[in-house]
Amino acid sequence: QDKVSIEVPRYSAAIADMSQGGKTEKGSITFDETETAFLKSGGYKLAFGDTLVEDSDEVYLKDPDTDALTPLTRVASTPTDQQYTITAEGLIESTAANNGKELLVTYVWTEQGTETSFSGTRRPTAFKFTHRFKLIDDKTNSEIQCQLTIFKALGGGTLDVSQERKKANTSTMDLQVMEPDRTPENPNGYAMTIKFGI
Repeated sequence: QDKVSIEVPRYSAAIADMSQGGKTEKGSITFDETETAFLKSGGYKLAFGDTLVEDSDEVYLKDPDTDALTPLTRVASTPTDQQYTITAEGLIESTAANNGKELLVTYVWTEQGTETSFSGTRRPTAFKFTHRFKLIDDKTNSEIQCQLTIFKALGGGTLDVSQERKKANTSTMDLQVMEPDRTPENPNGYAMTIKFGI
């Protein structure tokens, strides 16, 4: 079976949708965050506290020797050593007795962005693929217009999202060239055509 492979050196939501059966939506999305910090006089401000999701925060004291976590209880005001307060902007405060102690905080914050969801059961659907590109004539150094058309393709592929600094995120898609339907646009039922402007 004929195949066409595409690799993009970044994460591509469009390729995720076509190759993995993903569903990408744009709007308000949430992130799960974990921060560690030492509590100071005047409190500790969460990095994304300005968009903190209400009641999503959990605060723990971290033991310096065992790393054991002791939960603190959120209160509206006047906390004790086992309690803390947090403002709508993400400023955490406790008692002076907890100043200098290490905190571990988990919370959820929100931002406008895109989210791609994978159900594990949704399969990609067939589509028409058209790729326009240019080649250079070695003799004349002039541009030659080109177009590749696959009249019916089914996408598959991989998504590689890495946090390693030297490893790029990549999206790959392998297009399965399928037998197309005969249409007014493609009366001969060709699976694929390539055109050169020469």
